[in-house]
Amino acid sequence: MYEGEHIRIDNEKKRFKKFYSFWGIRFSDGWHTLPEVRRVVITKHMMSQTINNGGLMRIMQAEVKYEMYVVLLMGQKSHFRVEVCKSLEYNEAKQTAEKLSDFFNVKLLDFSQPKSSLETKKS
Repeated sequence: MYEGEHIRIDNEKKRFKKFYSFWGIRFSDGWHTLPEVRRVVITKHMMSQTINNGGLMRIMQAEVKYEMYVVLLMGQKSHFRVEVCKSLEYNEAKQTAEKLSDFFNVKLLDFSQPKSSLETKKS
């Protein structure tokens, strides 16, 4: 069994459960079927967030942009993707991806770095 901050994977029963948090309360939408995992992937996304601050006389708005590293489990078919974690830190995402690669005994692909090539852990 793999347990991360936002996911629990039961490879024996071929299922996974994602966790969400709202005001410190953790909840889940239940177990989902886990098809065969073929690879673990690290990607980088540009995220943005709009912040609004309104007062009596003026309304201020700002947009904050930042990079987010995402670790995904990929199946045989391209539509099967399970988001395992999001992190602002590359090393944290890579550490999680390496643990999952070892757990499933599959390849790790890192698309987050420039000129990143296939990082083969297992064949």
